[in-house]
Amino acid sequence: MTLARNGCTARGAETLPWDQDSARLFRKIVPQMVLWLPEEEAAQLKFEFEAEMVRLKAA
Repeated sequence: MTLARNGCTARGAETLPWDQDSARLFRKIVPQMVLWLPEEEAAQLKFEFEAEMVRLKAA
């Protein structure tokens, strides 16, 4: 899994592109993966990912 690939998948989707188990897993591991990034970049990626998850869940 890469952040970029999953971010593109989420942004390009009209509905949740993963099953519920995978979505739950991504919600757990994305915050851990971004810990390796500079703080500002990590915060932005977490914000964008969570915003996409909220959007897709509402779709």
